[in-house]
Amino acid sequence: MMKRKHKKWEDILEDVTANYNATPHSAIKMAPEDVNQSNRDSVFATLYPDIDKKATPRLKIGNIVRLKLEKSLFDKGYAQNWSTELYQILDVRQRAGIVWYKVGDLDGKRVDGIKYYYELNKVADDFESLRT
Repeated sequence: MMKRKHKKWEDILEDVTANYNATPHSAIKMAPEDVNQSNRDSVFATLYPDIDKKATPRLKIGNIVRLKLEKSLFDKGYAQNWSTELYQILDVRQRAGIVWYKVGDLDGKRVDGIKYYYELNKVADDFESLRT
């Protein structure tokens, strides 16, 4: 724009786009215009190298847990941190080395959303060991 001495960006938009698509990107290790159906798997593997990484879950299906209570910024430190109600792990899932859990109450009714390990406090291995 300085070279042509005008401020009409619409006139140079095609040149900028072509230049951007022809420049190699550090994330995919090639220019975007070089990506096609035949090399899309290698580009995906370059972008997401840890997608198949497995982690060992710390909790198992059937474990009895308490949920972390949300605190506001000005809540006292001595306020309760964990729920009084007990929950059960219903499902364990993972992707790219990250494990998350689906929980429900002891009757099996699911709690909305997913929970990570740091949001759960293990109480017992199963319901039977809780009774003893």
